[in-house]
Amino acid sequence: VYLACRSNSEQLNTAEDTGTSLSRWVISMEDGHMTIRSARYLSRTLQYVADHVCDKLSVEIVSREVGVSASHLTALFHRQMNISPGEYIRRMKLQESKQMIRENNMSFTDIAAALHYSTVHHFSRQFKEEMGENFSVYLTLYRLERAQELLNRTDLSIAEIANRVGYANPGYFTRIYKKYRGITPEQARMTRL
Repeated sequence: VYLACRSNSEQLNTAEDTGTSLSRWVISMEDGHMTIRSARYLSRTLQYVADHVCDKLSVEIVSREVGVSASHLTALFHRQMNISPGEYIRRMKLQESKQMIRENNMSFTDIAAALHYSTVHHFSRQFKEEMGENFSVYLTLYRLERAQELLNRTDLSIAEIANRVGYANPGYFTRIYKKYRGITPEQARMTRL
């Protein structure tokens, strides 16, 4: 089970990485209706979601914790961010799932549970919708990317590389590598010379 979520600043950096900068949200005054109180609610909401992305979250839970009604929070999000608070929560959870893939060797089911998705199917559907591919393909491509880096930068054996990127069986790793890259890991290593 995933025991530690990233720190608050890392969560907010993830939001900024996805083109949704906190300062842009809070400072945005396009329609002239952003009050200081609204900016505080929005800022507290973003911080709360960042701090609790691995908890069970809903618009109702977040609005209660921030001290504003769910309908007011929804209107504020639509006006200032052009998305609903539920969509923002969903995006942040999916960003966290990508980070969990990168930092841990977790199964799809473990990630869905760690992020408090109601069902694995629900997580699967949202993941594919957001990432454009299913979890297993995304994970395989990520592992092969890491393997390529290790092949290029180290002299580790193929078995050691396979193990480091999450494959216990080096033969299976080689078959997957060839299937997706068209050459074996050994051939890929030879081309770097």
